[in-house]
Amino acid sequence: MLGYFITREILLELMNRKYAVITAFITPIIMFFDNIYHTVGILAMLDPCLAMFTLLGAYIYIKYPYAKSSSMIARTILFSLAGLVKFSGLFIIPADIIEGFLN
Repeated sequence: MLGYFITREILLELMNRKYAVITAFITPIIMFFDNIYHTVGILAMLDPCLAMFTLLGAYIYIKYPYAKSSSMIARTILFSLAGLVKFSGLFIIPADIIEGFLN
């Protein structure tokens, strides 16, 4: 469901609210029927945890403004947890730093 909320927040900026909500339902449907998603979840036990922390951080990154210190702390904690689970979770941190310099 985090994929739905992230997609909805992005699409609300681009299109009408009604179409954004309907179109955002495509994300969880694709994730539900994707065999690779389920196979990786079974075989690579750390990847679902990495995906959860990364998606939570991305949701806070998109939903709340960058200038608020509480959202910045929450993103830092979630991205750090993703990095602690697996090294590839740290690849989102440069995007967060660049966003901080641009705002």
